[in-house]
Amino acid sequence: MTSPDSYRKRAQEQHELASKLIEEADLLTNKTKLVSTIIGFVNFNLFSAVADILEEIQSQSSLVHDPLMDQRKEILKRNSEIRHAAAKGDWSEFDRLVREIAERAGKSNNGGS
Repeated sequence: MTSPDSYRKRAQEQHELASKLIEEADLLTNKTKLVSTIIGFVNFNLFSAVADILEEIQSQSSLVHDPLMDQRKEILKRNSEIRHAAAKGDWSEFDRLVREIAERAGKSNNGGS
């Protein structure tokens, strides 16, 4: 089975390529660039989702309880909720979820204060 990290690497590559194309001045008039940009961002989401799925499968098949895997499962759940909110166009829910993540990150970076 291919590792989740390899899919994450592919996702990052697709994101970087699509991000470069989106900066092109002729993006909206050049159909090839426009389609390539869209495909790049779709591939980014697909590869990220496949990596998440593989991690979930691996975590469920693990015979040893790993506390870090519990933390990873929570992250996978939040990532899935964010993707669903974006797919539905529920931007207030998307913003709320992202804000929660930012607040948690801020607390952990400040020693919980």
